[in-house]
Amino acid sequence: MLTNPHYVGDLVQGRTTTVSVTSKRRKNVPKEEQFIIKNAHEPIISRETFDAVQNQLEQRRKYITAPKIHLFTNVLFCADCGTGMWFRSNRDGYICGAYARHGKKACTAHTI
Repeated sequence: MLTNPHYVGDLVQGRTTTVSVTSKRRKNVPKEEQFIIKNAHEPIISRETFDAVQNQLEQRRKYITAPKIHLFTNVLFCADCGTGMWFRSNRDGYICGAYARHGKKACTAHTI
């Protein structure tokens, strides 16, 4: 609702397209290729309010990098609980996956 331009009176067409005629899958179209008609109908909210919300959303966006895949993640196993070991860069090694997810109530802090 916060990112929908229909609420400020804009008509946006061509946001998605089909992958093929026989497929039901759809892919997103870049904004440059979408058809946008400004002030096509009566707005529900003002454009200033909508733009202010868009600025806030852009400022609060978190950029999360993709996790690095490590060779022995879920290949090494904990001696106590049998859960796969996970790599942690802040510890420069692998820790028990159950301990990493649930803490002391699941397992002890086994590290390699």
